Amino acid sequence: MITAGDFRNGKTFEYEGKLMMVVEFQHVKPGKGAAFVRTKMKNIVTGAVTETSFNPTAKFEEAFIDRIETTYSYNDGDLYYFMDNETFEMTPVAKGDLPENFKTPFFATNFSGFWNRWHISFSSWLQDYLFMPLAWADISPLTRGRRERLPVWFCLFCVFFVSGFWHGNTLPFVVWGILQAVYRIGEEMLHQRLGKPKKRAPAAQLWGKRAVVFVLWTFSMVFFRVGSDTTGLGMSDCFGYLAGCVSGLSPARFVSELYSAVYNGFYPHALMVAAYYVLVLAGLALAFRLDVWRAFACKNRPSEQALAAMPHRRAIYYLLIVFILAGLIVQNGGFGGSNFSMYAGF
Repeated sequence: MITAGDFRNGKTFEYEGKLMMVVEFQHVKPGKGAAFVRTKMKNIVTGAVTETSFNPTAKFEEAFIDRIETTYSYNDGDLYYFMDNETFEMTPVAKGDLPENFKTPFFATNFSGFWNRWHISFSSWLQDYLFMPLAWADISPLTRGRRERLPVWFCLFCVFFVSGFWHGNTLPFVVWGILQAVYRIGEEMLHQRLGKPKKRAPAAQLWGKRAVVFVLWTFSMVFFRVGSDTTGLGMSDCFGYLAGCVSGLSPARFVSELYSAVYNGFYPHALMVAAYYVLVLAGLALAFRLDVWRAFACKNRPSEQALAAMPHRRAIYYLLIVFILAGLIVQNGGFGGSNFSMYAGF
């Protein structure tokens, strides 16, 4: 047994039947009232991070966790098998026990929330093995006691700079990582200057923040996309593309280029261009509705549970089937398309 007073970063324990790991903790002694331990902890299975306060004498069952490097091999129904890289033993894991890697990230109102929803396995690894060791490192011997901890902005910069290199060693990937660092550090600076935002803000303000996050993320993904290219694109291509997006921008040009992209790159027929965009807009509307339901009504529960709890879910299932069939037809230029077949290259 351990008490909340024994908490340290990385300590694992059982809480309400769940395996939790201490991410941050702080012993608080208010002027009035009893002392308590403010604790930020992470669910080891789902990756969800919560914050609560405990009495320093509160007792918990300590959990001892073996970390084993495994490789995914195959799945049999809802069981996923992972192979131990040393002993070659296969370990089955139920689908429901595997954490989701993306939880409606574009409904985040800031970049700290975005990275708690986007590529969760990767961001959790960065937090546990890079950010936390840096943030809690004792540097007082190096500074002769003038400073005990590294600045938060420096830790954030290191994390996202490394994340850029993790994706690739080209300059566009490095710039992408630096942009993520600028977003997060800028967010922390705004919070220090203006205070943290209220949890219950007007809907228009929240949707405005989501729009800003989406635009900034999309801007950074130009560098990510060029970094992923294998034909020799570089930084000049990034800036050339961004300049081309804003120079001479007008609604007429936007509509014209949308039409030309489908007409020249998909199927040269006005009716098929219209069908293509009707399908795209209908699919986006349905996907947006499902994500709204999952993010707000279901509190980001797994997508299967959210869809199962949705009203008229059977109608949605059939609608999705219709979209798949319509996409099959549109993909091949209609029933008269020369490549129309059962699978159509999918």
